Amino acid sequence: MDPYKILGVLPHSSENEIKDAYNRLIETYNLDELQDDSVKSLYDGKLSEANEAYRIITHNLTCEEVRDLIESDDFIAAETKLNFISDVSSAEWNYLKGVLLIKKGWVDSGANHIKKAASLNPYNDEYVSTMNKLNEKVGAYKNNYTKNGKQGGGGLNLCGSGNDTGGNKGGLC
Repeated sequence: MDPYKILGVLPHSSENEIKDAYNRLIETYNLDELQDDSVKSLYDGKLSEANEAYRIITHNLTCEEVRDLIESDDFIAAETKLNFISDVSSAEWNYLKGVLLIKKGWVDSGANHIKKAASLNPYNDEYVSTMNKLNEKVGAYKNNYTKNGKQGGGGLNLCGSGNDTGGNKGGLC
């Protein structure tokens, strides 16, 4: 289904043009005055298509807007827009939520949303690539942390930084 074709608009149409086209379809396939059940069934199908097309297009426009807001570091506006999207089980919603959370510093929650996006749409290179980059960074961080902790020389102990051998200067002990 091509939602733009159903509404009779182009992909670069404005929100007002999309809304006007949708309203024209709703008026065209008005069920209130119909008597014939076979025509009602046809009109009902056309209305369902129009509703789904409008939902998809407005969802895509909102997601594009959220991407722009995240890119410009306007996290409050991005999160507000994202919370108005009803399709929280979509891959795109989860991806955007994940990126937003990571940029806000909530890496664990953000990573979970990006993993979900990649599992919902494993053919989307952006989702999978982002998930792989996150895995690499987390893996490198864990290796570095473990390596420093085992070696002792670069690791921190509770009594201070590095290997405190007795003075406890500036440490927690």
